Amino acid sequence: MASTAFELKGKTVFVAGHRGMVGSALMRRLAREEADLLTVSRSEVDLRDQAAVKRLVCRQAAAGRVPRCRQGRRHRRQQHAAG
Repeated sequence: MASTAFELKGKTVFVAGHRGMVGSALMRRLAREEADLLTVSRSEVDLRDQAAVKRLVCRQAAAGRVPRCRQGRRHRRQQHAAG
């Protein structure tokens, strides 16, 4: 197994396309490195929708899986208008 330039153990890694050939190989490798793997299905979020991805990251931050979520002015305005 090739060595890594930095430690991945305990780091959260988001893998888009985890069910495809490359993504699934990446998942296996990251699992061997003991990384905390974060995936999402197409039915959960459309990765082409920036606001949806931002909401996903913020939810993960609230759950303690990623360090933090910075909300820009536009995102706060959208939440305020929706609420």
